[in-house]
Amino acid sequence: MGPGTDHVYVSVSKPKGKESYDDWAFAAQNFLILERLSKCIEESDATTEDISPNPGEITEDAKARTKSILTIDLKLYVHIKNSTNARDLWMQRQEPNQF
Repeated sequence: MGPGTDHVYVSVSKPKGKESYDDWAFAAQNFLILERLSKCIEESDATTEDISPNPGEITEDAKARTKSILTIDLKLYVHIKNSTNARDLWMQRQEPNQF
């Protein structure tokens, strides 16, 4: 099976606040590595756009952002709703006073 066709179910414990950030970051980063999307949160890809040039196609960045959002507790969405790409979401999650 090629990338994106494997169906692996991963359980990432959703953080309830800042105290569990390190554990969440470890699990979420490894989840993105498994999905071959970790480059979207690395500094070198900070300018990655969330919009595909091809209508109907989902970019790798959009996939990484979406998968990251699904690892975060619903109550914390208010802190990340304005993220524009996976890297932006990752950086917002790291801010000390956000959660």
